[in-house]
Amino acid sequence: MRRIFICLFMMAALLTAGVLHSQNVPNGDFESWTIKTLYEDPQDFTTLNAQVVAMGGSNPTVVKSTDSQTGNYAARLVTTRLHGEIVPGMLSTGSQGDMGQGVPYTDTPDSISLLVKQNLVPGDTAMAMVMFTALGSPIAMVDFMFTDTATGYELHQKQVQWFVPGVSPDSVMVMIMSNASWDGGTAGSSITVDEISFGSGYANIPNHDLENWYVVESEEPDHWLTFNVLTPQTNPSVEKTTDSYSGNYAAKITNVLDFNDDTIGFMTNGWFSMDEYPVGGLRVWENPHIISGYYKYDPVGADSAMVAVFSYIWDDAANERIMVDSNFLVLGAASSYTPFEVTMGYDGWPFVDTVNITFVAGHIDEQPELGSQLIVDHVQISYKPVSVKEEEQAQITVMPNPASQFVQAKLPENHYQTLKLYSIDGRLLRQTQVSGNSQITIPTHDLPRGMILMEFTGEHHTTTKKVLLK
Repeated sequence: MRRIFICLFMMAALLTAGVLHSQNVPNGDFESWTIKTLYEDPQDFTTLNAQVVAMGGSNPTVVKSTDSQTGNYAARLVTTRLHGEIVPGMLSTGSQGDMGQGVPYTDTPDSISLLVKQNLVPGDTAMAMVMFTALGSPIAMVDFMFTDTATGYELHQKQVQWFVPGVSPDSVMVMIMSNASWDGGTAGSSITVDEISFGSGYANIPNHDLENWYVVESEEPDHWLTFNVLTPQTNPSVEKTTDSYSGNYAAKITNVLDFNDDTIGFMTNGWFSMDEYPVGGLRVWENPHIISGYYKYDPVGADSAMVAVFSYIWDDAANERIMVDSNFLVLGAASSYTPFEVTMGYDGWPFVDTVNITFVAGHIDEQPELGSQLIVDHVQISYKPVSVKEEEQAQITVMPNPASQFVQAKLPENHYQTLKLYSIDGRLLRQTQVSGNSQITIPTHDLPRGMILMEFTGEHHTTTKKVLLK
């Protein structure tokens, strides 16, 4: 079904080449919402699952597993690759916002035991660390390193060495990672933890057997990503509202406190990367011209909202995403629906392949105000013409279209010198000279299927034709 949709979309693009047109951004009218299970975490522990979801990931790095030796459940920590970045599976005592801070604990156990099994890519190392503190200062620590693969559960035990004898702790922090370093490791390495024990006769930490888990759910606008995953479920940042410009619903973005007590109110059609700007978004085949829509804004104090648009292309040679254009529009107070337009300037080659649209409910360069509220609806995008004058386009005939084994092009003699074939993401597929020819045949059987662009270049002009290879 997805392949059919893409083909129909491309064929429609062929019929409208050279014409400035508008397109509905997927769910730009915010009529479609879904209650989503964002992730599931073990009670009394925190993980990186919330951050993974905020970055657009769909596979949590810590999951509940029924592959346990004691009880019903265990925690499986998996190193994954997300948008080119390695993200380890991490399990830590505490809650969101208190990661690495530990939990209250006053006993002085003589040993720590872990019931684990691991499946590590050769060269990777998993780790576990238990640290006892008093008044914020470490007074004892135990660490474990795992470098091999164990198909069955193994009990690992170490003695606790107290730095300051006779001093009792007031808290303990447990941290387990599927990779010992934050920026290394290999996707696929995993370690499964079934039980964390603090020696015979001593108190264990809450949920030490990882039997208790809780589900984090949120009603999310389809095709958009919010920061609801980083806020309490009772106080989401993005909600569905019936105060709409058109249709039944719009998206309401409110500045709220996240788990770290930072003020946030974001929504994007891509994801939030480790870089400075949001990335990903709407896949396009032409250079965007205007992103438009309607908004209402009720700021607190002197706060201001913003819509930001970023255009990206993928550079195969450098194997990286390149931002080729961006624009920002500050949105002031508006008690009734007000139109907005963000105009993009890039009109070059290669064509933009991804457009990111991000809404922010508060001032990003200063402290945003709690409670500022932005409502957006009817978001659309229009594109710049992709070709030269229509009379020049008419001078070139390309057939068949769609094509499979070959394409024939009829063109005026001595009008064009060079023909270049590009993939839709800007990769040069083939180049040939066409000087003096009125008809040429280009083999296409060995080219990737999908849309290609035929760029005919003369001394003073360039004409582009689209062909769908099936």
